[in-house]
Amino acid sequence: MDHALVQHLKFRRAAALSLVALFACARTEHPGPTPPPPPLEIWVSPSGNDQNAGTEQSPLLTIAAALAKSATKIALMPGGHLGDVRLDRAVELRGAGGGAALLLGHVLVIADQVSIEGVSLAAGLSVFQAKEVRVRRGRIEAGPKDEAVALQGARAELSELELSCGPETCLEVATSTVELHQLRLLATSETKRGARIETSSATASDLSFEGGSVAQLQLGRGAKMSLSRSTFKDSRGSGVSVLRTARLEGDQVEVINARTIGAIFQVSQVTLRRLTVGPGPDLAVGVSGGELTLEDPILHAGNDGAINLAAFLDQPPKVSLSGGEIRHGNKGGIYAGSGELRVRGTTFKGAIDPASPTPADAISGTGLGTRLEVEGARFESPSGFAVAFFSDAGGTVTATVTGPGQGGVYAEGIAAAPVLVKDSRIEGCLNGSAVVGFDVRDLTVRGVRAQGCREAAVLAGQGARVLVERTTSIDNPLYGYAAFGGAVLRVGRSNARGSKWALYASCADGADIEDLGGNQFIGATVRCP
Repeated sequence: MDHALVQHLKFRRAAALSLVALFACARTEHPGPTPPPPPLEIWVSPSGNDQNAGTEQSPLLTIAAALAKSATKIALMPGGHLGDVRLDRAVELRGAGGGAALLLGHVLVIADQVSIEGVSLAAGLSVFQAKEVRVRRGRIEAGPKDEAVALQGARAELSELELSCGPETCLEVATSTVELHQLRLLATSETKRGARIETSSATASDLSFEGGSVAQLQLGRGAKMSLSRSTFKDSRGSGVSVLRTARLEGDQVEVINARTIGAIFQVSQVTLRRLTVGPGPDLAVGVSGGELTLEDPILHAGNDGAINLAAFLDQPPKVSLSGGEIRHGNKGGIYAGSGELRVRGTTFKGAIDPASPTPADAISGTGLGTRLEVEGARFESPSGFAVAFFSDAGGTVTATVTGPGQGGVYAEGIAAAPVLVKDSRIEGCLNGSAVVGFDVRDLTVRGVRAQGCREAAVLAGQGARVLVERTTSIDNPLYGYAAFGGAVLRVGRSNARGSKWALYASCADGADIEDLGGNQFIGATVRCP
């Protein structure tokens, strides 16, 4: 190609590029009109149109159309809004316009920073792998998957809500962190569980549960919950169930009119202050393994008692009870078939029923390894004994007992564990003795004042070995201290008055009483050679 022609083409190309650059600079320096910013809040109405502007005066028809726009707030006007709702970005939904906004489809939240306020949901709410989710003020009914609310992998706050339950579980929480405040759960007679929480952390207050057939609140494996000012009412099953290593701390928890068990604690760690279980359940509290601490409870015993302790797969429970009242009437109070029971300063209120063929004990323990530690407790009119030890159970009793149907403390069939009754006052046993030991190898009665018991201050029988020290027997009509059936009583620094027999040993069957000195007896005595 001709050299001159090449140079000419290069010149024309350079000129063209310069012209393009000039036009580009001209466009930068003189921008066109800026499009208007999107509205801060989009309005949606059941009578709207998706072609509208989305303002209060010109609302959209569907939430889906509102979500397609870039606004982060959606105002829902009164009425029923059709269609399922999928919230996959941060957004605030609120009821507006002075009426009730109702979402007729299921709501799924899969995005962080979602807020729903003042809106009712007719087909349930699911939150999956989403954080900072807030749902407040409204009613949520069970959806197609049965749950009114299901949370999985979520961090959420639910408050001021009423949940209407289906046949399975009303509130399902798994691998989540939740705050629950002012929730009311309304269950049908078929609803199995009100709230089931597993592998999650929950803080809850002012909860109200009504109805249901299995459990109103169930904590499962890995659940941790702080619960306060909450009521569980009219369950056909239990009110509160804490299972499989779950943990519960609570204050002012009330279970009313549950049918079977008020509260169940199985291999769990529970501390409750002011737990109230009202009349109604067959058993107020059932404990199977684990640890339970109750402070200032009020428990009404049913046909199966107030508290029942049992082992779970050879894991004995530990139960600590301080203050409060056990209202057991003519029924049993606490039965420990395993583990350790510690009672401090609790009042037991019984009632004598002459028509009842089997008087019931306020506290009874049975089985090797079972231990009862009762300190500063008060027993009023138990129909049987205040505290009874059976079959190698052991422990210590310090108590005030008034008006028992049978007596104060009973011990039978104990070969290995010691039983100590000390610094106690036992008065007015209607049909028995203050302290009774049968076939027990190590029973000590120390610092006890026994008065007005129909039989004796201390009665030993069937080979029992009993040591009595610093004990006072006053006005027990038959005996001060008596031994029968080969039993041996050793008595020191004690006194008796107001009994027909201050000391009495049934010598023909091998019983004996050994005087250790320092005693003062007024009344007849029978001692064997």
